[in-house]
Amino acid sequence: TFTSPQFGGFASNLALVVELEEKAPISEISIAQNQGSGGAFTVAVSNEPDPTGGVTLTEGSFTGPEYTVDAHNDDGEPIEARYVIINFTELPTLSNTNSSDRPYGLRISEIDVK
Repeated sequence: TFTSPQFGGFASNLALVVELEEKAPISEISIAQNQGSGGAFTVAVSNEPDPTGGVTLTEGSFTGPEYTVDAHNDDGEPIEARYVIINFTELPTLSNTNSSDRPYGLRISEIDVK
């Protein structure tokens, strides 16, 4: 856990990169987390594992245990990509920590790509 939502000043972001076996159609991405609210992140898809590249699908913040992103293009077709990139720029506030002076953290339980 951290003292500030900006990773306690130790980092500016945390990127999680999900690699699929091969480029495939993606229609939905769900991020499940435990005991956090707020924070800030982007969800992008790409054919390269570069956290700064790809097509950003959304900018989000946790308001519940799961955040779901629609990954269809403007024509309603699933987007094809090899990588899903979730880039956290601000940590959520945790409702249950062992230290009241470090209330920020990230507890991802599952990332589901459909």
